Amino acid sequence: MISNLEGFPESIKFLNKAQDWNVTAPLLSDVIYSDQQNRVIVEQILEPYLNYYVVKTWDEASRAVKLLSFAQKGRANFFILSEFDRSNTTESHPGLIPLLQSLEIEAGYENLVRQLLHNVYVSDGSPLDIHDATFDLNTVTIIDKQAQMIRRAGQLTGGSVGLFEGKN
Repeated sequence: MISNLEGFPESIKFLNKAQDWNVTAPLLSDVIYSDQQNRVIVEQILEPYLNYYVVKTWDEASRAVKLLSFAQKGRANFFILSEFDRSNTTESHPGLIPLLQSLEIEAGYENLVRQLLHNVYVSDGSPLDIHDATFDLNTVTIIDKQAQMIRRAGQLTGGSVGLFEGKN
């Protein structure tokens, strides 16, 4: 359970205290551990998902959604751990470091995080400087070490960055 609820949406605050749900489910941000530099990178890549609960079954998520709906306390998102039953591997490429190599993942959540960060790489320089003919750039995500620029298939995202508040 989350100890400091400051800054979280109403739905997360509600579910964290709801005795009717009675499920101990971490948020995605609570199962990934990294050093300070990589926290910013993780935040930039996984930002839309960091406040997702990770539950074991569809039933646990469904019960939470019904509670939120009944109490009119907003919406929440859930990863269903049982659906992430395979582990993806991310190949090495010259000049790129798989982000997964820089992270520790809480036991039991490895397959989920490996699927979310499959083919995500950190580059020493600009992601736009990568022109490797040995792999398809449309199948990877490349972020620079400062987390200022993210290159995805047909997309470039960037600008100033915040700070990931996950565990050390």
